[in-house]
Amino acid sequence: MFLHLSDSTPAFNVLHFNTVETHNFPSLEGVDLSYSKELKETPDFGGSPRLRELYFTGCTNLVRVHPSIGLLKELVDLSFRNCCRLVILDLGS
Repeated sequence: MFLHLSDSTPAFNVLHFNTVETHNFPSLEGVDLSYSKELKETPDFGGSPRLRELYFTGCTNLVRVHPSIGLLKELVDLSFRNCCRLVILDLGS
């Protein structure tokens, strides 16, 4: 399952993505939040261990990456291209 959300997705406000409990998505393999201009922090993806692809391209207000991204063992593609305000990139231990 791949979830594609952005500011251009009228049915979903990406600001509410952080309130989605990711443990409800154990089969989720990809998330594209590219060009979500209001996104300031990535969600906690700890409950989605099968994630292989995460895209945050063009999220110009993104400043913090949740450390759970560093624990995703199947992650093969990750993009922070043009995330010009990104200052906290904690990929866990």
